Amino acid sequence: MVNFSKNYTRQWDYRSLGNMGTNLNPFEGNQLQQLNQQISAGQGGTEIITLRRDIWETIPKQHFKEMGRLSKLAGVEPTIHGVIIEPVGAEIMGQSISGWSDEKRIEESRMVNDILDKAIDLVDINKPRNVSVTFHPDSLARAPVYRRADKEIRGVTPDDEQIDIKPGQEIKVMDWAVDRETGQMMPVKLDEKLMPPETDEEKKLGYRKEIWTPDFSLKNINKTSWMQEVEGLHARAFQLSEFEEKRAKGIHPEAMTGAINTMMSHVNSEIQTLFERTKKFNPLEDENWKHLGGEEQKKKAELKKKYAEDRNKMLDENLKIERTIKEINEKIHKAKNETEQALLLNLEADLMRQKIDKWAGFFGKTVNNYPIEKFTTFEEFAAPRVADTFARSAAHSWQLAKERAAELKKEGKIVDPIKIAPAINLENPPANQFAFGRGDKIAEVVQKTRDRTAEILTKEQHVNPAEAKKIAERIVGATWDVGHINMLRPAGYTTEDLINEAKKAAKYVRHFHVTDNFGTTDSHLVPGQGNTHAFEQVKAIREEAARQGFPVGPQVKEIMEIGGFVQHHKTSPWPYILENSNSPIYASGPQWRPPSEGEDIGSRYFFSEYSSGFGNILPAYHFGQYFGAGFAEVPITLGGMTPGERSRFAGAPMA
Repeated sequence: MVNFSKNYTRQWDYRSLGNMGTNLNPFEGNQLQQLNQQISAGQGGTEIITLRRDIWETIPKQHFKEMGRLSKLAGVEPTIHGVIIEPVGAEIMGQSISGWSDEKRIEESRMVNDILDKAIDLVDINKPRNVSVTFHPDSLARAPVYRRADKEIRGVTPDDEQIDIKPGQEIKVMDWAVDRETGQMMPVKLDEKLMPPETDEEKKLGYRKEIWTPDFSLKNINKTSWMQEVEGLHARAFQLSEFEEKRAKGIHPEAMTGAINTMMSHVNSEIQTLFERTKKFNPLEDENWKHLGGEEQKKKAELKKKYAEDRNKMLDENLKIERTIKEINEKIHKAKNETEQALLLNLEADLMRQKIDKWAGFFGKTVNNYPIEKFTTFEEFAAPRVADTFARSAAHSWQLAKERAAELKKEGKIVDPIKIAPAINLENPPANQFAFGRGDKIAEVVQKTRDRTAEILTKEQHVNPAEAKKIAERIVGATWDVGHINMLRPAGYTTEDLINEAKKAAKYVRHFHVTDNFGTTDSHLVPGQGNTHAFEQVKAIREEAARQGFPVGPQVKEIMEIGGFVQHHKTSPWPYILENSNSPIYASGPQWRPPSEGEDIGSRYFFSEYSSGFGNILPAYHFGQYFGAGFAEVPITLGGMTPGERSRFAGAPMA
């Protein structure tokens, strides 16, 4: 059989029946019964799957132990597709998101832990492996949307950045802006606006065409929302002057003094709020700076230095003003008469106005010079939260493996925990529909999850940092779904584009979902029946991973997600899977021939026209004259069947 064997033999022999399998029915809780039915096909893998929690909760824990025993007997290595969880921590009210909660994320992490607890029961200790458990990193459908431009797009952004997109170039047409404080989300879209001309050339046209990209719209939201908050301080300074003037004129002086004191309290609170937001959302602050990439830090190094100078100067001035206000307050309480007290109160108000002006000036600088990024894209907002949610569960997986290894040791069985810890593989969701759907984005969130896992293992489980990194790389990876990336196709992307997307995630891939569709819906056809070029993607990932020094190993399964085909066509998908995978059992084409001069017989054996078996090496004459294809015609003296109704092997009926 070409490219097919029960065993994985070498890196480039990437297609073997031992690596292939199908998923069970996600809408049925009796996964044990389904597994029992599926293993008879001889496939090397199968995927336990229930996307809904209510169905997952109907599977008794004993079933996982039994599935483990059954799989061991059959030589099958099951994997798991976890339920849909919300790893970002969204608080859902009705159809909308009301905010974000770390407590909610911890709840979701516990759900992941429950699945990992059951996954370890699928491990055959005599053949240890990291059972792949797949999860989607996004369930909120707040994805950036990209397309290949179908026409030229030319113009400038409002801040004079030139936009010149040629037909066929990639452009982002929509994204989601998230308020990192409140959780408020809003779409930001590519838009063209006609504005009054600002140059002679634009005057000839009669208008100025401004291109509002999603990125510019996000920047504008940050700028305008921050500007409104800073302008609130200026308004307070104006009100303070009014109260002070009325008090000086003797208009309700006691009431004005009370109003000024109340105003000062509000001002201090507002300055504190703006200062906290600057600390949290200014990328030039030390805590935020360390999260910037190396290239970004190089570009902004001088800006950070200038910001630090302005910030330190402001803090020094504020300290002087606060000390003076404190001294004046002490004198007010000791004032000998109303005249002296009034003078001191005016000095206090004047200092407070100075404080407001200086802070307003400092915060005003951040509007243009040191932009506050209170709003960010959903992917940037979600990535560290997703990473933390799954990293906590990865740390749980490691603890679980250590405990299982300790139990086995008591039974006299020695196993390395790193070889049996269930692996969390984050799947690329449908591109242009869910966050992290692109190759580089799923790679980024997997790396963040690994980094966070190593950090947790080091700090909380006291694992050596080098060992923690090794564990994280072993038990956190990616599942590549060839059908999900095909959702880019209606946006003008080509097969070459999709394969390049696959390569971006190659070094992280530890599991495959192989399916087919036509790019508009994830219809789960048999590979080869749509336009995903499924096996080309799989091969590209394996080759790219090997090139980068991260070869995809023998435990990696290719799970055929073909539920749509089975549902609508009511027939087994395996003949079609094998046919489209160049199996010699079902494929048609030229028969084997001896290699031509200088041709490598090995390459012909694995990759060439040797795709229809050995040819006619068992002609019909031999079948008719000598024993046929089975044992029916073998003489009794050579072990053939004796006349009767039942088989000598199993006692089964002969008919």
